[in-house]
Amino acid sequence: MTVGELRIEVAEDRWVSAEMRAVRDFWRRLAGDRIGPAWHEFNMDDLPARALQWSVVVEVVIDPDGRPDFICRFWGQERARLLGHDMTGRSIRNLPVMRDKVWEQYLAVLARRQALYFSHEHELSDGLRPAFESLRLPLSDDGQTVNRIFSMTRFTELAAGHYQVFGVDGPMVDGGDDGASPLDR
Repeated sequence: MTVGELRIEVAEDRWVSAEMRAVRDFWRRLAGDRIGPAWHEFNMDDLPARALQWSVVVEVVIDPDGRPDFICRFWGQERARLLGHDMTGRSIRNLPVMRDKVWEQYLAVLARRQALYFSHEHELSDGLRPAFESLRLPLSDDGQTVNRIFSMTRFTELAAGHYQVFGVDGPMVDGGDDGASPLDR
């Protein structure tokens, strides 16, 4: 994969990390035959705490002309720390970086109405290249219409220098019981 290239695939086991697979399997159990579970069924307290640090929930809002917007209703703590602010209550259109790629990902989930996996390497202004994978899961209160999307991101390459680009110190979350860096997850 080249820098800037976005890979989109259906979220299957062959490349989804173990932590993402656990979240995806939780979502699948709740969804059953529907396109996704209802928001009230998707209890984020049942997800691994480390996963929530990098997670986002957006509400799909359709304007009178039929155009979608994606409003952040939950914005993970470590994600807020990396970017230097919390996006809760704001549109994805207001993201300071990678706005177009993220928008494209949410549109894909809305159109396909299924769990999707994305991988991407992004080049920052200082030449650093964070690489990451994202799992985006549709939620549906009526079983047919995507009205929220849960997203979990795992950085496959992220260093303290990436935080410094945004003017903050390195990661705040710990590595968990195995001693691994949270950036390795």
